[in-house]
Amino acid sequence: MRAIIHIGTCKTGTTTIQHFLRRNRESLKEQGVFIPLIHQGTHPDAQHALGAATYLPDTWESNPLFLFRGHCHYTNLVGNVCTSLEKGLMPQDQNKLWEAYCHEIKANCNKDDLVIFSTETLSFFLENEIERVKELMTSLFDDISIIIYLRCQPEFLISFYQTYTKNGGTWSIDDYLNMPEDWSVLAYDKMVMRWSIFGKDKIKIRIFDRQMFHENDLLSDFAATAGFTWMGLEQVKNQNVTKLDSAEIEVIRLLNFHIPALLDSGRNNPEHSYFVRNILCSKKDREKREVAYHLSQNEARQILKKYRKGNDWIAQEYLGKERLFDEELSTYPEKVLSGHQLTLERYSEIVSNCTQYHLVERNSRDAKIQLQLSEIKNRDAKIQQQLSEIKNRDVKIQQQLSEIKNRDVKIQQQLTEIKNRDAEIQRLLYRRNKRLLYRCKALLTWIKQNTMLKIGGIR
Repeated sequence: MRAIIHIGTCKTGTTTIQHFLRRNRESLKEQGVFIPLIHQGTHPDAQHALGAATYLPDTWESNPLFLFRGHCHYTNLVGNVCTSLEKGLMPQDQNKLWEAYCHEIKANCNKDDLVIFSTETLSFFLENEIERVKELMTSLFDDISIIIYLRCQPEFLISFYQTYTKNGGTWSIDDYLNMPEDWSVLAYDKMVMRWSIFGKDKIKIRIFDRQMFHENDLLSDFAATAGFTWMGLEQVKNQNVTKLDSAEIEVIRLLNFHIPALLDSGRNNPEHSYFVRNILCSKKDREKREVAYHLSQNEARQILKKYRKGNDWIAQEYLGKERLFDEELSTYPEKVLSGHQLTLERYSEIVSNCTQYHLVERNSRDAKIQLQLSEIKNRDAKIQQQLSEIKNRDVKIQQQLSEIKNRDVKIQQQLTEIKNRDAEIQRLLYRRNKRLLYRCKALLTWIKQNTMLKIGGIR
């Protein structure tokens, strides 16, 4: 069997791809393409359980990359197959996950079928974890390919930082910009090198850019790269994410110091989620919906310069071209307001918008509740009216039953009288019949006597 592992990276349409694969699972099976569904948990479209079955907790938490992995993907990786993040996964649990995958695949696939795994958590894996992935995958598959989508680092960081902060992160954008290259998720060449243990020819690099997509479409591009036909399959829409500006992100980041995104049990903190949702919804309801940048042209240029050597290596080794990305930065603003320059006025505006949305939402909920209460009262009035009608009918029925009982009593009395008359008639008939019988016997006796006399006289 053949396998394709789509490792993201994150912020490159992975959710859209995973939703597309899940939605068309049965149709793809007709093409000989199988999408596993074992232990989908809270993320039913992705195969995060593959990462949960192969990650190494000690390496995960001791490496600086955990700062990124933990905030953005640890809950995806472990939380949706464990009841508690503190519990983690024991080795025997990981073995059971992989055995479940093997059982499902063997039960549904032929030797020539293609199995596709998609989970962006694997893009954060280190060498020894990737070796474990290879060891397990080669025990089941004859041919394994890796699909990696790469997004221009400034664009990636803008999107990634928003997700990181909304999920409880406390690092500032400057902390990301000043992070050592060896630690950074922006060092794509380091990630590609780690996954190259599968073989250089098995690594398929794709650029996350509409102009670079096959038919200018992400799903078409993925299908062409994976080797299946996407025409005729059910399409899915890209999810629109509300983008926040630097000040709004900074407010959430400061909030994260005081209201953690996760509880001690590993569950999402409802207070944190509610506050972030209010900011997002208040932003969505505003008339201005401009694209919010968190990087200036100079900052974006410095990022590309910092990682250009690694980017060029990927472009030359895997794509046969000089540059990995189109480094056009004209859409970036010359200056941006950094998070630490958050003013009291801007902070007050954000809190005011959030509070206003909360009040509007609460008033809307109250109005809905009042409407529901009014409907309940109306239904209750109708029910009471129906109960009153039922009671009236019940009274009438009781009256009719009483009349029936009275008629029944009279009928019983009449029957009794009839029985008494019948008994009297039977008695009278008996007496009359008895007298008639007596007379008949007397007559027979007289006749017999007279007959005997006559006979005697004749003699």
